[in-house]
Amino acid sequence: MHCIITRMRKEVFQLRETDENIQEILNFLLRIFNEILPIASDEICAVYNDPTAESPMLITNENPIAIRLSLKRTTIWDQSIYQFAHELTHYALRQGKEDKEILLSWFEETLCEAFSLYVMSIAAMRWRECSFYKVDKNYYVKINSYYRGELSKTGDKISVCTTLDELRIINKNAEKNRQDRYDIRNKTFELFTRLPKDIKEILNYCKYLNEDMLTINFERWEKEGKYPHFVKELAQIQPQIKK
Repeated sequence: MHCIITRMRKEVFQLRETDENIQEILNFLLRIFNEILPIASDEICAVYNDPTAESPMLITNENPIAIRLSLKRTTIWDQSIYQFAHELTHYALRQGKEDKEILLSWFEETLCEAFSLYVMSIAAMRWRECSFYKVDKNYYVKINSYYRGELSKTGDKISVCTTLDELRIINKNAEKNRQDRYDIRNKTFELFTRLPKDIKEILNYCKYLNEDMLTINFERWEKEGKYPHFVKELAQIQPQIKK
Protein backbone atom coordinates (compact mmCIF):
# COMPACT_ATOMS: atom_id res chain seq x y z
CA MET A 1 0.00 0.00 0.00
CA HIS A 2 1.16 3.50 -0.82
CA CYS A 3 1.24 5.85 2.12
CA ILE A 4 -0.53 9.14 1.40
CA ILE A 5 1.49 12.03 2.73
CA THR A 6 -1.05 14.17 4.58
CA ARG A 7 1.00 17.26 5.09
CA MET A 8 1.80 20.48 3.29
CA ARG A 9 5.30 19.98 1.97
CA LYS A 10 7.60 22.97 1.96
CA GLU A 11 8.83 21.88 -1.49
CA VAL A 12 5.56 23.02 -3.08
CA PHE A 13 6.06 26.57 -1.80
CA GLN A 14 8.58 28.22 -4.08
CA LEU A 15 10.00 31.62 -3.20
CA ARG A 16 10.36 33.91 -6.19
CA GLU A 17 13.28 35.63 -4.51
CA THR A 18 15.58 34.28 -1.81
CA ASP A 19 14.53 35.74 1.52
CA GLU A 20 15.62 34.12 4.76
CA ASN A 21 12.86 35.86 6.73
CA ILE A 22 10.06 34.53 4.53
CA GLN A 23 11.61 31.06 4.27
CA GLU A 24 12.11 30.59 8.00
CA ILE A 25 8.65 31.87 8.95
CA LEU A 26 7.17 29.53 6.33
CA ASN A 27 9.11 26.56 7.74
CA PHE A 28 7.96 27.43 11.26
CA LEU A 29 4.31 27.78 10.23
CA LEU A 30 4.24 24.56 8.20
CA ARG A 31 5.21 22.59 11.30
CA ILE A 32 2.24 24.07 13.15
CA PHE A 33 -0.17 23.70 10.22
CA ASN A 34 0.72 20.06 9.60
CA GLU A 35 -0.21 19.16 13.17
CA ILE A 36 -3.64 20.80 12.92
CA LEU A 37 -4.65 20.75 9.24
CA PRO A 38 -2.96 17.63 7.85
CA ILE A 39 -3.63 17.67 4.12
CA ALA A 40 -1.79 16.33 1.12
CA SER A 41 -0.50 19.09 -1.12
CA ASP A 42 0.97 18.76 -4.59
CA GLU A 43 -0.22 22.10 -5.95
CA ILE A 44 2.82 24.29 -6.55
CA CYS A 45 2.48 27.72 -4.97
CA ALA A 46 4.80 30.65 -5.61
CA VAL A 47 5.54 32.88 -2.61
CA TYR A 48 6.62 36.50 -2.70
CA ASN A 49 6.35 39.81 -0.91
CA ASP A 50 5.06 42.98 -2.53
CA PRO A 51 5.39 45.93 -0.13
CA THR A 52 3.25 48.07 -2.47
CA ALA A 53 0.31 45.62 -2.56
CA GLU A 54 -2.92 46.72 -0.92
CA SER A 55 -3.28 43.42 0.92
CA PRO A 56 -1.90 39.89 1.13
CA MET A 57 -3.67 37.37 -1.09
CA LEU A 58 -3.79 33.82 -2.37
CA ILE A 59 -3.75 34.46 -6.12
CA THR A 60 -5.46 31.58 -7.92
CA ASN A 61 -5.71 32.92 -11.48
CA GLU A 62 -1.98 32.49 -12.10
CA ASN A 63 -0.02 29.36 -12.92
CA PRO A 64 1.35 28.44 -10.52
CA ILE A 65 -0.96 29.94 -7.91
CA ALA A 66 0.77 32.32 -5.53
CA ILE A 67 0.79 33.62 -1.98
CA ARG A 68 1.48 37.33 -2.05
CA LEU A 69 2.46 38.97 1.21
CA SER A 70 2.26 42.74 1.64
CA LEU A 71 4.93 43.51 4.22
CA LYS A 72 6.84 46.79 4.33
CA ARG A 73 9.77 44.71 5.57
CA THR A 74 10.00 40.94 5.80
CA THR A 75 11.74 41.33 9.16
CA ILE A 76 8.36 42.24 10.72
CA TRP A 77 7.87 38.65 11.82
CA ASP A 78 4.61 39.05 13.74
CA GLN A 79 2.84 40.56 10.75
CA SER A 80 4.47 38.00 8.49
CA ILE A 81 3.10 35.17 10.64
CA TYR A 82 -0.36 36.76 10.58
CA GLN A 83 -0.46 37.27 6.82
CA PHE A 84 1.19 33.97 5.96
CA ALA A 85 -1.08 31.96 8.25
CA HIS A 86 -4.19 33.50 6.68
CA GLU A 87 -3.14 32.72 3.12
CA LEU A 88 -1.87 29.25 4.04
CA THR A 89 -5.33 28.53 5.47
CA HIS A 90 -6.87 29.47 2.11
CA TYR A 91 -4.35 27.16 0.45
CA ALA A 92 -5.18 24.29 2.83
CA LEU A 93 -8.94 24.74 2.35
CA ARG A 94 -8.39 24.78 -1.41
CA GLN A 95 -6.72 21.37 -1.25
CA GLY A 96 -9.83 19.93 0.39
CA LYS A 97 -12.14 21.02 -2.42
CA GLU A 98 -13.26 18.86 -5.35
CA ASP A 99 -13.90 22.05 -7.32
CA LYS A 100 -11.12 24.43 -6.35
CA GLU A 101 -13.00 27.43 -7.77
CA ILE A 102 -15.85 27.14 -5.25
CA LEU A 103 -15.62 29.61 -2.40
CA LEU A 104 -18.07 30.88 0.19
CA SER A 105 -16.33 34.13 0.96
CA TRP A 106 -17.99 35.23 4.22
CA PHE A 107 -17.45 31.80 5.75
CA GLU A 108 -13.97 31.04 4.41
CA GLU A 109 -12.65 34.49 5.30
CA THR A 110 -13.96 34.02 8.83
CA LEU A 111 -12.23 30.64 9.08
CA CYS A 112 -8.96 32.05 7.75
CA GLU A 113 -9.05 35.09 10.03
CA ALA A 114 -9.81 32.98 13.11
CA PHE A 115 -7.29 30.29 12.24
CA SER A 116 -4.50 32.77 11.53
CA LEU A 117 -5.02 34.21 15.02
CA TYR A 118 -5.09 30.72 16.51
CA VAL A 119 -1.82 29.91 14.72
CA MET A 120 -0.34 33.13 16.11
CA SER A 121 -1.26 32.06 19.63
CA ILE A 122 0.57 28.77 19.06
CA ALA A 123 3.52 30.49 17.40
CA ALA A 124 3.93 32.68 20.47
CA MET A 125 3.94 29.64 22.77
CA ARG A 126 6.36 27.74 20.54
CA TRP A 127 8.62 30.61 19.49
CA ARG A 128 11.71 28.71 20.64
CA GLU A 129 11.08 26.28 17.73
CA CYS A 130 11.62 29.08 15.22
CA SER A 131 15.19 29.66 14.06
CA PHE A 132 14.74 33.39 14.80
CA TYR A 133 14.49 32.54 18.49
CA LYS A 134 18.30 32.77 18.46
CA VAL A 135 18.00 36.35 17.21
CA ASP A 136 15.30 37.51 19.65
CA LYS A 137 14.22 35.16 22.44
CA ASN A 138 11.50 37.53 23.62
CA TYR A 139 9.82 38.13 20.28
CA TYR A 140 6.90 35.96 21.40
CA VAL A 141 5.75 39.02 23.39
CA LYS A 142 5.18 40.94 20.13
CA ILE A 143 3.34 37.98 18.59
CA ASN A 144 1.08 37.76 21.64
CA SER A 145 0.41 41.48 21.54
CA TYR A 146 -0.44 41.36 17.84
CA TYR A 147 -3.03 38.61 17.97
CA ARG A 148 -4.60 39.84 21.21
CA GLY A 149 -4.90 43.28 19.66
CA GLU A 150 -6.78 41.74 16.75
CA LEU A 151 -9.06 39.77 19.06
CA SER A 152 -9.98 42.94 20.95
CA LYS A 153 -11.73 44.26 17.83
CA THR A 154 -15.50 43.88 17.75
CA GLY A 155 -18.07 44.36 15.02
CA ASP A 156 -21.09 42.51 13.76
CA LYS A 157 -23.32 43.07 10.77
CA ILE A 158 -23.65 39.47 9.67
CA SER A 159 -25.68 38.04 12.54
CA VAL A 160 -28.53 40.50 11.88
CA CYS A 161 -28.87 39.34 8.25
CA THR A 162 -32.30 37.82 7.72
CA THR A 163 -32.42 37.57 3.92
CA LEU A 164 -30.17 36.08 1.27
CA ASP A 165 -29.86 39.51 -0.34
CA GLU A 166 -28.44 40.96 2.88
CA LEU A 167 -26.04 38.03 3.22
CA ARG A 168 -25.04 38.38 -0.43
CA ILE A 169 -23.84 41.94 0.23
CA ILE A 170 -21.81 40.81 3.27
CA ASN A 171 -20.39 37.96 1.20
CA LYS A 172 -19.41 40.21 -1.69
CA ASN A 173 -17.48 42.54 0.61
CA ALA A 174 -16.10 39.89 2.97
CA GLU A 175 -12.44 40.51 2.16
CA LYS A 176 -12.62 44.29 2.61
CA ASN A 177 -15.19 44.73 5.39
CA ARG A 178 -13.77 42.38 7.99
CA GLN A 179 -15.36 44.48 10.74
CA ASP A 180 -18.75 43.06 9.66
CA ARG A 181 -17.62 39.70 11.04
CA TYR A 182 -15.28 40.41 13.95
CA ASP A 183 -17.67 38.91 16.48
CA ILE A 184 -18.14 35.60 14.62
CA ARG A 185 -14.40 35.51 13.91
CA ASN A 186 -13.71 35.78 17.63
CA LYS A 187 -16.32 33.11 18.33
CA THR A 188 -14.63 30.80 15.81
CA PHE A 189 -11.21 31.47 17.33
CA GLU A 190 -12.60 30.51 20.74
CA LEU A 191 -14.03 27.29 19.26
CA PHE A 192 -10.65 26.44 17.74
CA THR A 193 -8.92 26.88 21.11
CA ARG A 194 -11.44 24.57 22.80
CA LEU A 195 -11.54 21.83 20.17
CA PRO A 196 -8.17 21.92 18.40
CA LYS A 197 -8.27 18.28 17.30
CA ASP A 198 -11.57 18.87 15.49
CA ILE A 199 -10.40 21.83 13.39
CA LYS A 200 -9.51 19.61 10.42
CA GLU A 201 -13.26 19.25 9.81
CA ILE A 202 -13.28 22.72 8.22
CA LEU A 203 -11.54 21.22 5.18
CA ASN A 204 -14.90 19.66 4.23
CA TYR A 205 -17.09 22.76 4.27
CA CYS A 206 -17.63 23.00 0.50
CA LYS A 207 -19.31 19.58 0.46
CA TYR A 208 -22.20 21.09 2.39
CA LEU A 209 -22.95 24.29 0.50
CA ASN A 210 -26.63 24.85 -0.17
CA GLU A 211 -27.91 25.57 -3.67
CA ASP A 212 -28.02 29.30 -2.88
CA MET A 213 -24.18 29.16 -2.60
CA LEU A 214 -24.44 31.55 0.35
CA THR A 215 -25.31 29.22 3.21
CA ILE A 216 -24.17 25.86 4.53
CA ASN A 217 -26.30 22.83 5.35
CA PHE A 218 -24.96 22.41 8.85
CA GLU A 219 -27.59 19.78 9.75
CA ARG A 220 -26.31 17.42 7.06
CA TRP A 221 -22.71 18.28 7.91
CA GLU A 222 -23.34 17.49 11.57
CA LYS A 223 -24.82 14.10 10.64
CA GLU A 224 -22.09 13.13 8.18
CA GLY A 225 -18.99 14.79 9.65
CA LYS A 226 -16.50 13.11 11.97
CA TYR A 227 -16.75 15.90 14.54
CA PRO A 228 -20.49 16.62 15.00
CA HIS A 229 -20.11 18.64 18.20
CA PHE A 230 -17.57 20.94 16.52
CA VAL A 231 -19.87 21.39 13.49
CA LYS A 232 -22.88 22.10 15.73
CA GLU A 233 -20.98 24.89 17.46
CA LEU A 234 -19.55 26.25 14.20
CA ALA A 235 -23.12 26.44 12.86
CA GLN A 236 -23.81 29.24 15.33
CA ILE A 237 -21.88 31.73 13.22
CA GLN A 238 -24.30 31.37 10.29
CA PRO A 239 -27.08 33.97 10.33
CA GLN A 240 -30.70 32.85 10.55
CA ILE A 241 -32.07 33.40 7.05
CA LYS A 242 -35.85 33.56 6.73
CA LYS A 243 -37.16 31.21 4.04
